[in-house]
Amino acid sequence: MTSHRVMGRLGAATAAVILLLGGAACGAPSNGPGSAKADQTLKWALPAPPNSLDITKAINATSYTVQSAGLETLVHPEAGQIKPWLAKSWTSPDPLTYVFELRDDVTFWNGAPMTADDVAFSIERNISPSSLISYDFTAVSSATATGAHEVTVKLKHPDPLFLQVAIGTDALVVQKSYVQAAGDQIGTPDKLNMGTGPLEFKSFSKTSGVTLDRYDKYWGDKPTFAGVQFTTISDPETMRIALTQGQVDGSFDGTAAHSDQYKSNKTNVSLAPGKGYLYMSMDVRQAPFNDVHVRKAIALALDKQAITKATAGNAAQPADALMTRPQFETMFGQDGVDFTSQVPSTTTNLDAAKAELAQSKTPKGISTSVRFNADGRLAFQVIQQQLAPLGIVLNGQQVDDNQFYSEIGKISDPQGLRIILSGAASTDPWESLRSLLGDADTAGYSSDVTKTNLDILASTADPAQRKSAVVAISKDIADQAPFIPLYTTKQMLVLGKEWAYDNFTPRGSGWILKLHPAS
Repeated sequence: MTSHRVMGRLGAATAAVILLLGGAACGAPSNGPGSAKADQTLKWALPAPPNSLDITKAINATSYTVQSAGLETLVHPEAGQIKPWLAKSWTSPDPLTYVFELRDDVTFWNGAPMTADDVAFSIERNISPSSLISYDFTAVSSATATGAHEVTVKLKHPDPLFLQVAIGTDALVVQKSYVQAAGDQIGTPDKLNMGTGPLEFKSFSKTSGVTLDRYDKYWGDKPTFAGVQFTTISDPETMRIALTQGQVDGSFDGTAAHSDQYKSNKTNVSLAPGKGYLYMSMDVRQAPFNDVHVRKAIALALDKQAITKATAGNAAQPADALMTRPQFETMFGQDGVDFTSQVPSTTTNLDAAKAELAQSKTPKGISTSVRFNADGRLAFQVIQQQLAPLGIVLNGQQVDDNQFYSEIGKISDPQGLRIILSGAASTDPWESLRSLLGDADTAGYSSDVTKTNLDILASTADPAQRKSAVVAISKDIADQAPFIPLYTTKQMLVLGKEWAYDNFTPRGSGWILKLHPAS
């Protein structure tokens, strides 16, 4: 499910992973004695150890950060474009067929050449229901080696996100024979994985971390450092101290809401539009949220500016769209006028909220539970206070991540009121909307408008039609309020001043190649 996968990449972060909206290299050049050297090992902090070095078994952010440091994809989504990588070119003779021509100079870390059979296998294994990333491959029918350096992928139906998400983010290429020999142990400390990337997996421990060494026979530009040591620092304050004192060299996973606290004479801090968004979901299948007046009253009473400031500081911005900021700006531009001129913004209006509630079946207010994980805890506290003047009493129930995502994965069950931090890997709003109104529809909401326009988004690449469809869906959701967007996140990078990171964006496939010594 998108919310689970991507929030891991956001971290689930997700990792993850695509559009640069401003920002330059992070890390000022340094020629002093403290500058990084080409034989130095980069020390990178994670908030938790990876669950697995194999993407079919782990899709959270920390896992993807490590996986994508060693494993590669056929293409790279960058700045809204798809660029060749392990595939040097591709064609699409019809909407259901993609033919990839592979590079012929790529080897795995054990010296064996990458073959079309390896690539086809790497794609096919993600289709299996046993793969945790299979939901991004639902459109894929088959992947077949059709030549010595050619792979043909057949789709069941058109998928505008196929290249950007399934192929460019998720289909990490592995060696077929190694994976088959490893069996269920693939991605574990005993059977790491076998890839083609610039860094080779050398060791993996749930306690001491993951070590990767530079692969000197790498087909592309080699990293300008000897390797990477991923280490786990689970306590946020301990991580902040380690970063600001130079005990570790960098991390994506500091507390972005307190970005100023990470600045020191040893660090540079960068913020970029992130891949997450926080929203409220109300299950329209059950009382009292089956009453549109209750839902609208809640929407009108919320002060998104206050929620954003109190919970995320300068690491987020209030939102009226159910998508990430990169998705919004890719389709509607930075000013967003094509969206804001058509989709009404929800402005805080307590009098209007009271008037809406007065029209409901519960005009004197309601008492209801709210479920959230740690990502929604602070937002809940602010929302609880903002709704109290309406006579709406919220009883918070915080649960751990595993339970929370397990619950919202069972959308046929009653979902009540939830605060959810979700996200997306791509820069196309359809990824967010198809999940929100599909496998992550905790509101149980559907309408003729959403059905018709989701079909348009799934079947056409025409920019004007896609923009019109996103606007139509967004207007319908704003009118019926099954979901209330609260804010979009920003991603933070903290990096030692002896290192540089070119054009910082949220992490993605190939992120490790953007790092190099500042000198």
